[in-house]
Amino acid sequence: MDNATYAQQRAENAERQPLLGGAYNSQQHEPTAADPDHDELSSTRLAVVFGSIWVRIASAVVPLMANSTIVATLTAVISTSFSSFNNLSWIGTAYLVGTAATQPLAGRWTDIYGRRRGLLAAGVVFGIGTLLCGIASQEWVFILGRAIAGAGGGATTATSTFVGADLVPLRRRGVVQGINNIAMGCGTGLGGLVGGLLNKWFGWKMAFLAQLPIVVLGLVLCAVVPDIPSQPSKKDHGSRLDYAGSVSLVLAIVLLLVGLNAGGNEVAWTHPLVWSTMVLAAALFALFLLIELRHAAQPIIPLGLLMHRNVWSACLTYFFAHMAAFATMYYIPIYLQVRGSDPTHASLRFIPQSMGTAIGAYGAGVLIKVTGNYVYLSAAAHVFLVTASALAATLDGQTPSWCPFFYLGMVGLGFGAMLVTTMLALISSVEHSEHAIATSASFAFRAVGSSTGITLASVVFQNTLIADLHRRLGGGGEIDKLIERIRRNFDAVWELDPPTRAAVQGGYLESLRFVFITILIMSVASMACSLVMRQNKLHNNLARR
Repeated sequence: MDNATYAQQRAENAERQPLLGGAYNSQQHEPTAADPDHDELSSTRLAVVFGSIWVRIASAVVPLMANSTIVATLTAVISTSFSSFNNLSWIGTAYLVGTAATQPLAGRWTDIYGRRRGLLAAGVVFGIGTLLCGIASQEWVFILGRAIAGAGGGATTATSTFVGADLVPLRRRGVVQGINNIAMGCGTGLGGLVGGLLNKWFGWKMAFLAQLPIVVLGLVLCAVVPDIPSQPSKKDHGSRLDYAGSVSLVLAIVLLLVGLNAGGNEVAWTHPLVWSTMVLAAALFALFLLIELRHAAQPIIPLGLLMHRNVWSACLTYFFAHMAAFATMYYIPIYLQVRGSDPTHASLRFIPQSMGTAIGAYGAGVLIKVTGNYVYLSAAAHVFLVTASALAATLDGQTPSWCPFFYLGMVGLGFGAMLVTTMLALISSVEHSEHAIATSASFAFRAVGSSTGITLASVVFQNTLIADLHRRLGGGGEIDKLIERIRRNFDAVWELDPPTRAAVQGGYLESLRFVFITILIMSVASMACSLVMRQNKLHNNLARR
């Protein structure tokens, strides 16, 4: 029997019968990871558990989301302070590479050691990374801090999702995930605004240091919250974790991003740095596939599982949607600052996106609870996402100021609903014991998509910007030095004489138009992948009876 047939039969059997053998145990016991054979918690206990978890999200996951929008808002400021505006993509992608390192392992790790330990360890790592960002005096220290914070942030986000999968039946999980996204949406919206204000009053480093007390509060709450699954579902040890697969995947991602970011930006596309990193990335990715297929006892991404129609389509939907959403998150503020907005004013544009994400996620969860259908909602979500991306591609120097505000709200609505519908399509297709593994695989695609989206947008932006500035300003030694200076230091644009500044702003806006067209292509690709997903039955109990 091939992998595809095996995975499909296993998922279909999971929909027809209990996932774990034995009679359903009515005796109360502490829930374990990936264990549906315990009594479902009462509404009151669920309210206490998830109320505590949402406070945990507000104190730990929200800073993660706030961290993303703080950096997106302050990208130009931070990169300019290190005289590296042309390398601004690494400020975002370093965090996302860190998430790609831990999210694939989070499912296996917390299955073995328990969700509570996973949340505590992830919170500590995130706090260390955030501290490094707040005290960094050199660019490499800041980027290292971003990567460490990403490792903790990615594991926290994934593990919070696993807790919901352990405690809530499929039919009701969309509502829980929707409320979870409201908490994250609040962090996203407030993060950009608070980050902009802290930068204005105290400097950008305070935007990171101010998060540390909240992170500590989150750790305390996580330690005392009742009913978070803290007992391991397996009695074996960490030797079953696929560290070799994880390392090879992360190195492949890093080398790919190095090559893409350097090509046409730091060096020519034919430079040995570019092609050598690309070749090594391809080789490491091939090694990763070999490890997963032949050598890993417990692969971080079971390739047989990925053969299931809903699993691969959901993972690819996440991949392209996160490419589009994160590229939008990082380049709308650049567009606004090119037009003269300060970072604080630009950060206000994240509020409609955050509200849209919260409304889209919660609304989708409620509708799925009522109808039991996620396929049509997924299509509707992508209509919002694609339409907003198409409208963003029309932004120019004369666009009314309310338009980016409106477009980001549409992106949020589509993205929030997509998160819920795609997750339900994924987890309804696998056995309950495989929820954490399948979710980890999807988070790996999300992390890789996010980092690739920002990097690809940067490649388009930097390469078109160089060509357009030379077209507008001409060539020669002095012009080359001027272009290099304004590419490294965004503030230098405002020091130019008015005619030159207008030409440079025109070059930036033209390059951004190509970025938004690229984002539109990503959104269309996400919609195409989502249309492949099929409808599964969503059960009202954890045992799927």
